[in-house]
Amino acid sequence: MDGSEHSAPRIGVTWVTAGDPVSERYMEAVRRAGGRAVPLPQEADSWDGLLDGLDGLMLTGGVDVDPALYGDERLPECQPPNPRRDRLEVRALDLALSRGLPVLGICRGFQLLNVYLGGKLIQDILTRMPGALTHHRLDGERSSFHAVRIYSDSRLRLIVPSGGLVLVNSRHHQGVAAEQVAPTLRISAVAEDGIVEGLESADGRFVLGVQCHPERPGEATAMEPVFGALVEACGRGA
Repeated sequence: MDGSEHSAPRIGVTWVTAGDPVSERYMEAVRRAGGRAVPLPQEADSWDGLLDGLDGLMLTGGVDVDPALYGDERLPECQPPNPRRDRLEVRALDLALSRGLPVLGICRGFQLLNVYLGGKLIQDILTRMPGALTHHRLDGERSSFHAVRIYSDSRLRLIVPSGGLVLVNSRHHQGVAAEQVAPTLRISAVAEDGIVEGLESADGRFVLGVQCHPERPGEATAMEPVFGALVEACGRGA
């Protein structure tokens, strides 16, 4: 490890499995952006000590958030929850936000951020929102793609240089409707069917979420600059 890597902002990456290619995509995205990715492993009973000395937090994609966390009963289309993951990531958000650390949520992480701050979720877009865009391919192996409009007055619009309307990949069957957004967040991007695709803190802190998967190489890379923005924000804090 050279000196530049030692001095790079240290960003905790949630729910990492050693040797897993999905986990490695998130880690590599942080590294490409100039940060030092610190894995927060699935096997740990607590991440409290692992968060000490971190400069930021990234919440990754994965299994559905437990609807009990936002006061709903689980519908048949909702995946069985992972209570341990929910508990660890909620605690990680507790610590990160209380310490003023920059936070980036991706897909499930975007949804959990909204739930943690008092919002809710659509448990299944396909069955609960007839006429919505295809946000998740039925075969589960490949991404769908659709356009997203980034609001001109948002932090996300400053981060993504390619313009207000961009193409994103889409691998989620749950989502956030405008009326479900947490009170301390504001919408930064939306799909043509009204599904929220970007959220950010209303008070100006670097607390950002995107529904797409910018960590996937070669897939609609417009949102990839969010990793550089996270590293930059963590560097300022450090």
